[in-house]
Amino acid sequence: MQLSVLALFATALPGSLLRAQEVAPRPAQTQRELKEQTLCPVSGAAVNRKFSSDYEGQRVYFCGEACAAKFAEFPDKHLYGMHIRGERPENIQSTCPVSGETLENRDSYVDVLNKRVYTCCPKCLEKVAAEPDKYLDVLEGRQAQKTCPVSGQAVDGKTTVVVQGQKLALCCEKCADQAKAAPDRVWAELARHKVVTLPAASQCPVMEEPVENRSFFVTYLGRRVYFCCQKCLAVFIKNPQKYLAEA
Repeated sequence: MQLSVLALFATALPGSLLRAQEVAPRPAQTQRELKEQTLCPVSGAAVNRKFSSDYEGQRVYFCGEACAAKFAEFPDKHLYGMHIRGERPENIQSTCPVSGETLENRDSYVDVLNKRVYTCCPKCLEKVAAEPDKYLDVLEGRQAQKTCPVSGQAVDGKTTVVVQGQKLALCCEKCADQAKAAPDRVWAELARHKVVTLPAASQCPVMEEPVENRSFFVTYLGRRVYFCCQKCLAVFIKNPQKYLAEA
């Protein structure tokens, strides 16, 4: 019998139950069970299972190729729309994102909104629940920045700049000036190489309130953005450029 993540924490890790609820949003918070995807997250039409995209260990289906391309521009936006409609993507994991071991069963899992993440054991489950963003990065193959997005050279460890609220590492001051002058080019380069940057400050870009934990977040064109609540996440995805430009 499959156990929910709440049941697993209640039996195996009772002391961590409250913390897990705080850091890992799950269906229990919406008081509804999510169903298998039937609608295209871009157009709202019925899906054609010939068209799909894989993202963070999930498979999402579309009505056609054009919608698959549109989804790739900002996957978290369309996945959140599925969440609101009560649909979850198809999980395609074969390994645990913590240990790297093959999943022998699917008893241990954490739901991050409508993304279900499976682990090989309750110990790994606890790690995913505490840092879901970190392990979604593992599933998607994203990595921290190691090279300058302007020159392509290794970063020097000393030159950093804040652009649209994100902390960028660069190889020299000249590249820092260029990054500020053409930020869209920088983000496109980072996203192309599946590099993710982090906010320079722990502040919600919508409400400008401190982010107490990192339960609610999106990844947008190479940038990780955290929010103080789910409502702010919903507001942000409607117009991300507005809030990033003001950061």
